[in-house]
Amino acid sequence: MKKDILGHYTIEEVAAEFGLPSWEKISELNTEYFWENSRYAYETAIEKGLSEEEAEEARSIAAGDEEHEYFCQWYDAVERAANTLYEHHNLTLVGVGKETRPYHLILTRLDKKLTWKQTAAQVIETINGYGMFEFKNPQELKQSGPYKSYKEATLEHAGWCKDYAAVYGDYDAKYIYERAMR
Repeated sequence: MKKDILGHYTIEEVAAEFGLPSWEKISELNTEYFWENSRYAYETAIEKGLSEEEAEEARSIAAGDEEHEYFCQWYDAVERAANTLYEHHNLTLVGVGKETRPYHLILTRLDKKLTWKQTAAQVIETINGYGMFEFKNPQELKQSGPYKSYKEATLEHAGWCKDYAAVYGDYDAKYIYERAMR
């Protein structure tokens, strides 16, 4: 994931990095579902004697609520899939702000007792296991940029975390995401 500010992402960028569907795609595929599920609000409004226009407004609000609920499920599933794989490398996404599902996310160390150099070593294990590149140690990773710090080197190579499953035979992001969407 390339960003203007290293380590800062949106949930859409995280989904793209891990090969997961975008919210736009999910929303588009489920528009009819949201609208159909809001039919009850429309029928209830008509039964209560509200006008056609008021019933349509009630239906529109219900469809929006249904879509928001599904968005929350999608967001949580993307975040779970990414963090499950990041956590194998002492990395985690944390939200910026007080919202339950913040727009801005920061990729940082999970265990602050471990240094960025130690975290880089964990990312190197996956990179080396994948086999396209090989780094002997965190210093070599840092020099490959060259990067100013182990943090910068680690964050620039964090995209390799998505390949953890291919290297170690664990569940991949798509599987984790699909399980969370059930």
